[in-house]
Amino acid sequence: MTAVAPRAAPIGYPPIAAATTGAKGRRAAAGAVVVATLLAVVVGRLYWGFTYDDAFITYRYARSFAERGALEYNPGEAVLGTTAPGHALLLGALHRITGVSIPGLGTALSLLALLVLVGVLARSTANRPRGAFALPFLFALLLLGCRWSTEMWGAETMPAAALVVLAATIALDSPGGGRTLAAGLLVALAMCLRLDAALGALVLGVLLWTRARRPPWAFGLAAGAVLVPWLAWLVHHFGRFVPVTLAAKRSESRVMTSFDGSRAEWRWLLRTLPTASACVLLLLAVAGLAALWMLRRELPTAVRALATLLVGWVGLHELFYRLVGVPFAPWYHLLLLVLVLLCATLGAFALARLAAGALAVAPRAQPLAIASIAALALLPILVPGWQWTIAHAGRAPDPRYASYSWLAHRIDGDARPGDTLAAEEIGVLGFFTRCRVLDLAGLVTPEAVTAASRGALPALVRERDPRFFVDADAFHERLGKILAAADARARYRLVADVQHGDDPHRRLRLFERVNGAP
Repeated sequence: MTAVAPRAAPIGYPPIAAATTGAKGRRAAAGAVVVATLLAVVVGRLYWGFTYDDAFITYRYARSFAERGALEYNPGEAVLGTTAPGHALLLGALHRITGVSIPGLGTALSLLALLVLVGVLARSTANRPRGAFALPFLFALLLLGCRWSTEMWGAETMPAAALVVLAATIALDSPGGGRTLAAGLLVALAMCLRLDAALGALVLGVLLWTRARRPPWAFGLAAGAVLVPWLAWLVHHFGRFVPVTLAAKRSESRVMTSFDGSRAEWRWLLRTLPTASACVLLLLAVAGLAALWMLRRELPTAVRALATLLVGWVGLHELFYRLVGVPFAPWYHLLLLVLVLLCATLGAFALARLAAGALAVAPRAQPLAIASIAALALLPILVPGWQWTIAHAGRAPDPRYASYSWLAHRIDGDARPGDTLAAEEIGVLGFFTRCRVLDLAGLVTPEAVTAASRGALPALVRERDPRFFVDADAFHERLGKILAAADARARYRLVADVQHGDDPHRRLRLFERVNGAP
């Protein structure tokens, strides 16, 4: 990126012009990316094919496309029950070409997206203040060792985010016709993967408009050339381009007694880190934001614009999910986590620069000293994060995976063509069985949302007549009403009862229709 003349730094901050030399800084940044890549390969090997339950819904769409050329969950049903149809299409195509498992491809794409983000950060910090070469590696170390993000590998959020950030880097670095067109194409691909990437595209468009003082027509036309046909195809195939999952999620939020997204995010962070570590993370993130603001005039225009994009996009994303009224889910807020971890890395670096200045570290020793102090500041987050990552190596981070996959294989061993499975959580269950699925949450069975609002779920189950019925303790209040119906008691028998997740008191039960039952 284009260098700028140094300006007076805020009180307490060493001038940003104290930078590593060009070639040396680039070599150091490249080395950090190489080490981060090796680390990503190791983590990818340990958690290959694992992700959270809902992502397996998209995986089943991908499998359907790879095997039958049809983007559908249940054969013959044109229901847009995934928020990531483009991701499903991409995974299905890659599986057909390479033969690599669809869950494995999901892991690979997520980690590749992480490396794109690390590469962008390395490019932005090359030739920057002494010690900045460590920023990409420390950021990767935080993200790869964070339970929250580890559980989300395999989803479409990271690839979509990487495409938007790459687009911004191309367009904001040196605006021009070809670069702006390329950026438009990249954000269109991100929106095809996951439609809410449009929020990032919107912020980028506003930034381009502000900088050029005219509408970014090339950017918009390039994005529209890809996105409009894609949306038209979705409408033609599914009758809509907004997934039916939105109605199901909003229906779920209406029955919740309380909904506070920020409080839920805090609870999930405490599930990820000890309280003290979570507090250190947030304090460092605030310090990073403060440092960016105080040093904003010293930063190159493109770097400043990229920081504005990230903060504006994540803020708009958080606001959007609160306004649409869907309940908290950790994958909706993965972008926020990435921004917090990035800001914490910057905060640790800013504090390390202050410490090196206060200790009067010799200029030649400053790069290593600043990197070391920054790493020490991040230890309260890194240690518990990597302890968990190493302890769970080789196991699915989602504790429900083992019981759901075991039950799915149990069902698939007995199922006949045309059999139907009814369940509330259908990700892993649906992917590892070939049964037609009656989704009682309504994500791929829209009729279930209407039936639930009318108290008619038992009637829907009776009408669809599933051979298998899965009851989980987490949803027993809802599912128990179906099983308590007189005809259900007579028609179904318990055939399996297993522990569900980490809690030994949580159970997962499989019911099968009695042969000859009316």
